[in-house]
Amino acid sequence: MGGSSLASVEALVGVGSNVDPEKNILAALPEIESRVQVLDASRFYRNPAIAPDRRERPPFVNGVLKIRTGLTPSDLKYGVLRNVERRVQRSRTGDRYGPRTLDLDLLVYGDLEVESDGITLPDPDISGQPFWAVPLAELVPEMRPPNTSLSMKELVRTLDTRSFVYLESFTAELRRVLGLAGIG
Repeated sequence: MGGSSLASVEALVGVGSNVDPEKNILAALPEIESRVQVLDASRFYRNPAIAPDRRERPPFVNGVLKIRTGLTPSDLKYGVLRNVERRVQRSRTGDRYGPRTLDLDLLVYGDLEVESDGITLPDPDISGQPFWAVPLAELVPEMRPPNTSLSMKELVRTLDTRSFVYLESFTAELRRVLGLAGIG
């Protein structure tokens, strides 16, 4: 997956934060836009942290961006997304459930199915984690993730999303900043 560019591909990037999330997510947008074309954004939601001790963890704000890029998956993940995380003061620790100023996950890259270079596509968490499944169902309702015969739209109906809070004004602000105000 090395190299620097391919033909233009649509990809889906998960965006999340539980440390001053609205500020940090908005701060990341200009740099993301400078490297890829943002086509659409899902609604953004506040939801509980997924962790064994989640009552002690601040809630997350999560959503998904649909982008177009000519970068390879590896260059997108390590050359763009990880760099944007670092610029928003994300420090990766051994704590899988630790606080995050910004979490950018490459969830889907065209129709590519691969596991190499530390990248698994589509991301295996998209079918089991409501914080990714719900926004994906908005952007790509008919997509069928691996290991299930259900579409994203059908899959979301099987997940517990009662604790999700749609952040209408934040979503509107995010879409305005991205120039997507008339979409969705």
